[in-house]
Amino acid sequence: MSGPDSLKEVYLDEMQDLWSANDQMVRAVQELGGQVSDANLKRMLDRSVDGIRKHTDVLKSLIRANGGEPRPEPCKGMEGLVAEALKHGIKAASPDSRLRDVAIIAQYQRMSHYGLAGFGSAAA
Repeated sequence: MSGPDSLKEVYLDEMQDLWSANDQMVRAVQELGGQVSDANLKRMLDRSVDGIRKHTDVLKSLIRANGGEPRPEPCKGMEGLVAEALKHGIKAASPDSRLRDVAIIAQYQRMSHYGLAGFGSAAA
């Protein structure tokens, strides 16, 4: 595999990576949302899934509009963050529901910040 030959290729690669990251995050947030005890947190996570899906639709449109292949590029960074989120938010979570909710919030923020950094880089 060779590296990109243009700024457009770098841009498209970033967008395809973000598509994969979003798909992974949606699945993780849905799973984490099933573990929360606070109703407001549950609603926020559900709304977040809808927002991530909308962002993914925008990514697909941008990729197509720029002549890219409409497919996600596997994102190993988000893969690791999702594994950690599920570990700390479900598998190794506290039996205390309030502490579990706090752990889920922390993991959600980590995944979100990763995505935001990617979107900011692509936009720049």
